[in-house]
Amino acid sequence: MNKDGEPVGARIWLKVTGWSGDKSGRTAVEAVENDPEPRADLPAKAKSAQQHMEDHHWGNAQNREGEMRALIDKLENGS
Repeated sequence: MNKDGEPVGARIWLKVTGWSGDKSGRTAVEAVENDPEPRADLPAKAKSAQQHMEDHHWGNAQNREGEMRALIDKLENGS
């Protein structure tokens, strides 16, 4: 999520090929924004990831609760 609450793609490290490209990130964001099929289960997956991070203190070097909450709200309500 950017500072305006919009979903953005982030580069990730891929073991075989190295860093993903910006185009891959943009393609993923566009699929989430425009295609209802992959978007359908994202709220449940985001909630599950949030719960797992809270339960196991994984990824808490920086508290991302606000970002996760905003992402879930955007996915569920479009706002």
